[in-house]
Amino acid sequence: MPCSHLPPADAVAFDPAWRTETVLALARGIAADVALDRLPILADALEDAGCDNFALLNHLRHEPNHRVECWALRRVLRTTLMLPGGVEMAFAYCPPGSFLMGSPESETERSDEELQHEVRLTKGFSCGVYPVTQAQWRAVMGTDPSQFKGDDLPVERVRWDDAQAFCAQVRELTGTAVRLPTEAEWEYACRGGTTTPFYWGTELNGTQANCDGTEPYGTETAGPYRERTSSVGSYAEGFPHAWGLADVHGNVWEWCEDWYDAGYYARSPVVDPACRDCEQMYRVLRGGAWDFNPGSCRAACRNGNVPGARYNSYGFRVVFCLD
Repeated sequence: MPCSHLPPADAVAFDPAWRTETVLALARGIAADVALDRLPILADALEDAGCDNFALLNHLRHEPNHRVECWALRRVLRTTLMLPGGVEMAFAYCPPGSFLMGSPESETERSDEELQHEVRLTKGFSCGVYPVTQAQWRAVMGTDPSQFKGDDLPVERVRWDDAQAFCAQVRELTGTAVRLPTEAEWEYACRGGTTTPFYWGTELNGTQANCDGTEPYGTETAGPYRERTSSVGSYAEGFPHAWGLADVHGNVWEWCEDWYDAGYYARSPVVDPACRDCEQMYRVLRGGAWDFNPGSCRAACRNGNVPGARYNSYGFRVVFCLD
């Protein structure tokens, strides 16, 4: 069954930030993975959450024959998972769809393992707006392995196995089945419907995201090198992401669910690919980090390491799907 946009009881709540003119765009329809007969139920859920846009609610209840681009839903579909101690974890909705994964041969600093190929994701999913922060990690695990300390800094020095343990504990505490994204989900979310090396365009020099800006990409102008992690969302206002995500380029490398296989793209399926049974030595890492050059932060750039690797540039974000 396609993912519903209805939040599970108690664990997830609508973010009031949706109260903008954006909801008026919804008067034309709703996201493609909501069955038509569920639109009135969605309208009831929105009204219960405080929505007073009656034109929208009436449309959902009585005119279910139109659809809308999924990006128009991102404010309405932003959800918050409540962790122990009242610590919040924000999620943004990523709609189902198709995209070209990998990079074109013309992209600077690409590698052969970035073979461009079509991918179709059949289910929408809610993706952590930010990498998991130290405050969120402590609320769930009771510890903080990070070198750079700060509640709003991404947790780092976490192994792939540690990320799995975090997901398992969140599931136990909240009943919400969070997990690491697959590599395809990660790149799809990172791009947010774009095809350029970075979701904002073709240049990165440490001004748009936290990386080593002394080796700029797509420009000759060098930028800052902060030599440490930065608070999550620090660059979001200046460089907004179409689906509401942040820190998908730079700050910390992010563990993915898949095994890392340099040749996987040549044989991966088009529909919902995931290298779960490849039995390789490494797990996938994506996004680049504060101490890497901008080329390593490209949407298509692939990296990997042993599941037990622990560095001050390794973190993760989580996703969940409402089945």
